[in-house]
Amino acid sequence: MHPDNSGNKALAYLVFPLIIVVTFGAFMRYFFHSMPNWCFEISIFLYGIMIMLGGAYVHSEQKHIRVDILEKYLPTGVTKILAFISEMIVIFTCVILIFVSSPWAWDSFLLREKSVHLTSFNPPIWWFKAIVPLSTFLVLKQSIQNLLNSSKK
Repeated sequence: MHPDNSGNKALAYLVFPLIIVVTFGAFMRYFFHSMPNWCFEISIFLYGIMIMLGGAYVHSEQKHIRVDILEKYLPTGVTKILAFISEMIVIFTCVILIFVSSPWAWDSFLLREKSVHLTSFNPPIWWFKAIVPLSTFLVLKQSIQNLLNSSKK
């Protein structure tokens, strides 16, 4: 990831429109018994973008959740081997996910796919499906970078 982290901060700011959309939807449902059709899908888009694209950043900062109970009791060499195996599992998973999600996103693009909820809003979703292979590629790139950095130590 880039050292300036400006893109990561911009991604984090998506939480504010998400809060506004969810709060507005809840307000409308509670007080007027009618939530606009767009609230549900926009909140899915914003949340999905934050989670999917945030994964590479979290991986680069080593802030992801992991079980490290045994790590403090193991020798350094063993922890390096476990870290290597973990990164290889992430790489393997990313390659498979890219292999599966890329044609899925491409087909959606070709069809100019729209939402399956069939509301009056009915937004296009092909661009949202493209975020899956994109974000997976960024996690893959970060895992490869982590392997290269760990081999230098």
